[in-house]
Amino acid sequence: MRSVDRPTISPMPPLAATVGLPWDVAVDDPIAALAQARHDLGDTFVVDSGDDRYLFTFSPVGVASF
Repeated sequence: MRSVDRPTISPMPPLAATVGLPWDVAVDDPIAALAQARHDLGDTFVVDSGDDRYLFTFSPVGVASF
């Protein structure tokens, strides 16, 4: 059980529901898993892994927005 809710992202990008990160779950090839998520979901997506929420963005506009 999480002690704190994950942060809200608005608007919420697609969730890579089957992807975890290696410090939380066993992942054979985390780079390949993230590349597949990008292929399936586009340049901006979210990974919920462990207690944390990670926003991935690869588009020039998304990166510049930070």
